Amino acid sequence: MYRVIEVARMLGVSKVTIYKKMRYLKDEIKPYVVKEKNITHITGEGVELIKSTIQVQDYEKESKDSLKLLEAENKISELEKKLSEEKQNSLELDKNNKALISRYKQHLQANLASRKKRLNDIEIELKNSCLFSDELNKQINLFNEINKQSQ
Repeated sequence: MYRVIEVARMLGVSKVTIYKKMRYLKDEIKPYVVKEKNITHITGEGVELIKSTIQVQDYEKESKDSLKLLEAENKISELEKKLSEEKQNSLELDKNNKALISRYKQHLQANLASRKKRLNDIEIELKNSCLFSDELNKQINLFNEINKQSQ
């Protein structure tokens, strides 16, 4: 014979739970319950009867927990799939951006080459202008010298 508190400890539940089970099992548990000096005692068979109802509830709780776990796993799977898709999209965007940057770089290089050529052409024209100017200055000086001598 076990006191209610002892049964509760054995089954890992509270005294209140044991009393609720006893109320629930009313007629079935009656032969296994004895009251002595205002203390309720339960026989081994009564403990087994209470234990069987707790195990059923534990099974239902495990079933609910399993369902929650399955839902969580499904959610994780969906999130992993979305993450994978977003990663793939990101890689494609990176690839596209790299291609755009490469084309723009080529455009800038071609533009730079064109400007360098134009700058080189201007430099040549400037040198030619300077040579022409020097030659013209020589001729002017020669003309002035000749003009001075003839006077």
